[in-house]
Amino acid sequence: MTQKKPTKKVAVLTTEDPIKETLAHAVERVTADLEHPESSGLITVPNPILRKKSTLVTKVTPAVRKLADEMIDYMLEHKNDPVAPVSISAPQFGKNIQLVVFYRNYMFKERSGIETIINPVLSKLRKYHIIRETCLSIPGRAFYVRRARYAKITGQNLDGNSRAYKGNEIEAQVFQHEVDHLNGILIDESGEMVPRGV
Repeated sequence: MTQKKPTKKVAVLTTEDPIKETLAHAVERVTADLEHPESSGLITVPNPILRKKSTLVTKVTPAVRKLADEMIDYMLEHKNDPVAPVSISAPQFGKNIQLVVFYRNYMFKERSGIETIINPVLSKLRKYHIIRETCLSIPGRAFYVRRARYAKITGQNLDGNSRAYKGNEIEAQVFQHEVDHLNGILIDESGEMVPRGV
């Protein structure tokens, strides 16, 4: 899915009418946000961005690379947290674009072990089970979610090269969790909340 950008004719409205000038400035800000997706840091519910479907990345701009770097930096900065991130999607950083970063081996938490994938597509989902899952954007809560034990994800890296990854168990769970994020689906609606203390 792609999002049509406002036309320049609308974005450059100029008039002495203060209402139209305000509208013009608002449209310009929206256009700039689409072209230069600067990060706003990790966001949590009930931020509505988390419930929206993300658009395809049609061009890897410097701003997209910067966003990916900020997401990776966050993962590394918090790698020793009690609930440490193993993956993050762009919506969790306030931007509805199809971008995900994840540890290829979650036991090796170094920058060289983090992969970046844009426009990911899931396939070959097999052997479903119910598993306990948490999310950085829903702090302090856990949910029972139905996930495939095996999954494949395909997409491109930031250089436009095709990439495919196969995962079992936790890796497969990560792939499904992040693609759900890109589709605006959180585990509080796809799963069942685990009672506190369990």
